[in-house]
Amino acid sequence: MSDREELITEANNLGLEFQANIPTKKLQAKVDEAKGVVDVKPTKEKPAAVTKTMTVRQVIAERRKAAFKTRIVTITNKDPRDSAVANTAHLSFENSYFGLAKNVPLDIPVELEVSLIKIAAAALMPQHKREFVNGKDTGNMITTQVKKYAISYDEV
Repeated sequence: MSDREELITEANNLGLEFQANIPTKKLQAKVDEAKGVVDVKPTKEKPAAVTKTMTVRQVIAERRKAAFKTRIVTITNKDPRDSAVANTAHLSFENSYFGLAKNVPLDIPVELEVSLIKIAAAALMPQHKREFVNGKDTGNMITTQVKKYAISYDEV
């Protein structure tokens, strides 16, 4: 007697109803279920969420929304050359889809868009430092790039 015939006999003895052309794997699963046998084989889990593809307009709208989100910040100018006289900073950005430009007051808490905060954080200025070789001052200056603005985030 073949394995399938034995499985069919066992299913009939358990009183299971099934079609004559049922696949062997499904019949085996029914017999195991009737006997209370637990299948220990690891099963592939389906992904929790299926990601939807977005249109170009939807992507642009999401990025615009993220760029125009606001936070309260205080921007301080660290440039010693003009920090005594500058009272605003011109911050701007533009891409293929949208742009924004503002004159932002310095040293005052202000509600500002996240994209402009990132622009201010990325702004660099040259700073000159004395050059030392083997612990001795050479009399030359080295130019380095440092952040121009200090940004402090205020609580809402």
